[in-house]
Amino acid sequence: KNLELSVIVRNGAPTRVSGDDGRLRQILFNLAGNAVKFTEAGGGVLEMLPRPNQRLRFNVRDTGPGVPEEKQALIFEEFSQADAGVSRRYGGAGLGLAIVKKLARAMGGEVGLVSKLGHGANFWVELPLPPLADDRPPPLSLAGIRVRVETTSHVLAQALRAQILSLGGAIASAGEAADVILLDWRADLQPDAVASLRQSAGAVIALVPQEERSAIEACRQAGIVHYTLKPVRRRPLAERIKMALGQMEVPAPAPATQSGPTASLTGMRVLLADDNPINALLARTLLAREGCSVTVVQDGEEAVIAAAAARYDLILLDIRMPRLDGIGAAQRIKAGGGLSANAPIVALTADTGDDERNHAFKAGMVDFITKPIDAARLLAVAARFTDAANAARVAGQ
Repeated sequence: KNLELSVIVRNGAPTRVSGDDGRLRQILFNLAGNAVKFTEAGGGVLEMLPRPNQRLRFNVRDTGPGVPEEKQALIFEEFSQADAGVSRRYGGAGLGLAIVKKLARAMGGEVGLVSKLGHGANFWVELPLPPLADDRPPPLSLAGIRVRVETTSHVLAQALRAQILSLGGAIASAGEAADVILLDWRADLQPDAVASLRQSAGAVIALVPQEERSAIEACRQAGIVHYTLKPVRRRPLAERIKMALGQMEVPAPAPATQSGPTASLTGMRVLLADDNPINALLARTLLAREGCSVTVVQDGEEAVIAAAAARYDLILLDIRMPRLDGIGAAQRIKAGGGLSANAPIVALTADTGDDERNHAFKAGMVDFITKPIDAARLLAVAARFTDAANAARVAGQ
């Protein structure tokens, strides 16, 4: 699936708040993962807006099938899904939204759903998050700057226009003169079309997916020197627009270094099994940035097949997956005698209880990474196994 995930920060939303960041991160990961998992085309939008009494509301809207009205009252209950066919088609135990509800209530908040069958869904959570003083300067104003958005994605276009307006900028419609064009980069863009866009505005900024940084060089070859990564964040977007127009100095690139605990990850082959597409994307992006080659599968059955067919230096298995869970997958990988039977297996789990850890260790797993995934923890664990006996990098298979 080729879906867009965009972010909107509404006017008046604080930049720093006081609250439980771990619980909030898990809530948003679960809601975003749910939106992507059940959406076949379009994408999802994460919106943050202020509410009275020092509360913040987060909306996660998707362009999926929607939820029938008669099913909405049960959607946040454990082991419940919108219909029986959902679990057969997409898998999962139906726990993600129940966890969201429990975490929100533990934080003194509430959750809800607004949906109409055939018109997507808006899952929301509202939490008491008092604002804190922020010593950083506010986002740059785009007052007086006209911005045109060039994309085939309605989801992305809606989010970008909202961000531009929240920063004080103006929106130019298709064909209108603009100071800056935000171009959703695609590999099939024709050189003539890119050249025409460059001539019709003061600057063109490419929007590049986080997981496709190789596209940055293609942008440069097409004559586009400015870019920002998707999902697009408000502050970096404002800064990049100012830089592209010559109203802000472009910082010198940081010198490349190979220091630190993750410098040796280059070439490491990793098998990642996680049915939550947001968790999988985050882990893959973090590892790929450090030079790892990452193969992603969606359940335990696919992980067993992949581990038997190729050598991996490290296997990351989500504990709770459809068809075959992480415990069962680890047992079958170890017992199957495949090419990666001796690879170290690390569990990904939101459950930090001793029972689950003991089951995982008995299945042959060697470590744990709790979800939502912490970047430093993930890379530190991977670094431990760069010299594993499996040596997929050396074997080159």
